[in-house]
Amino acid sequence: MDEKDKLAIYEELKHSLFPKRFEKLLKSTQSDEISFDEITKEVEDVRQQRYEEGKQGK
Repeated sequence: MDEKDKLAIYEELKHSLFPKRFEKLLKSTQSDEISFDEITKEVEDVRQQRYEEGKQGK
């Protein structure tokens, strides 16, 4: 098999395996421990604290 064919096979495998690996990673890291509302509240609390300390936008 010449280099061009090997490279074509490699590229095809890379494109077909990445989505499967990424999906597996996402499933393994999913958690019901924290809600979107909790994340939003924490972000807003940190923003408020940074604003009060004069660190906004720096």
